[in-house]
Amino acid sequence: MNLVSIIVPVFNTEKYLKECIESILNQTYSNIELILVDDGSDDSSPIICTEFEKLDSRVRFIKQKREGVSSARNKGIISAKGDYCCFVDSDDYLEQDYIQALYDIIQEESVNIVYCNYKLKYEQSYVRKKARLAKGRYRVKDIENKLVDDGTVTGILFGSVCGAIYNTDFIKYNKLLFNEKIRRNEDGLFNLCALQKCESIYVTDYEGYIYRQWKQVKKQNIEWDKELDLATDAICECCDSISNMEEQLRRRHISVIFWNAIKVEMMKGSIFSICRRLKEYLQENDFDDDYDYLDFGRMNNQKKVLIQMLKEKHVFIFVFVIRFVYPTLKRFVKR
Repeated sequence: MNLVSIIVPVFNTEKYLKECIESILNQTYSNIELILVDDGSDDSSPIICTEFEKLDSRVRFIKQKREGVSSARNKGIISAKGDYCCFVDSDDYLEQDYIQALYDIIQEESVNIVYCNYKLKYEQSYVRKKARLAKGRYRVKDIENKLVDDGTVTGILFGSVCGAIYNTDFIKYNKLLFNEKIRRNEDGLFNLCALQKCESIYVTDYEGYIYRQWKQVKKQNIEWDKELDLATDAICECCDSISNMEEQLRRRHISVIFWNAIKVEMMKGSIFSICRRLKEYLQENDFDDDYDYLDFGRMNNQKKVLIQMLKEKHVFIFVFVIRFVYPTLKRFVKR
């Protein structure tokens, strides 16, 4: 049995951390090392990590000052001793056969990366994430035309490092690390850089990763996210060999506008002041020239309607839906 390293960046997740750790230590595949990297938590998370390190010899606990999730994951990669590695966020958890299922596939298929699907958990209910690729083995060259953005306003095709298993030698040989300057889309950027070094990957329909949705929406003064533009610049640098990059960047342009627009759910102020801000943003960020690059055939109906509202500048209706309808609807709709 090969050793599998499981890297968990930790920051102020005391409420869920124990369940996360126990779900990893109780895996049916037991030859693991669990690397917990605390990123300057000021709650009881470090205490919980220390307790588990004392209880189980497979646990290693690393502390650092607050440097961000990318730095924490990089510490884990550098420290990893396993033949394979996985990433788990400290507020999520795994089905008991998660490592075994992914390990078996990466062994059988002899690829450097296996991606799986996941379920979203809202309190006591679950929503299945709609798969973007069918189960199977893929040559990276055959799917590179949709890696950055496939036109469904869903973002990078493999946008998370959670729900995957990686060959550790492959990561270290290619000096793959998370870009610590990027605060948004850092997972997807890591995957894009990794995929440029891959010939083939495998995608499974197994859904053993549970992605918890728990952060409460607090109304606050929100600015439009410039970090996404920095991520786009980093993506361009990483993916400069992709043949249809211009088309994918046009799709991403709309995706970024959409992600910024749905932030009206969290904005402070009257609905009229929020509408005014969104209207100004849409005037400054027109996407009429990029609209035809979207893939409406594969987009869910909710996104089709919302994108159309933005294109037609139906700002009041859009804000009303995002603030009062969407928070309930998103618990029941595949994403």
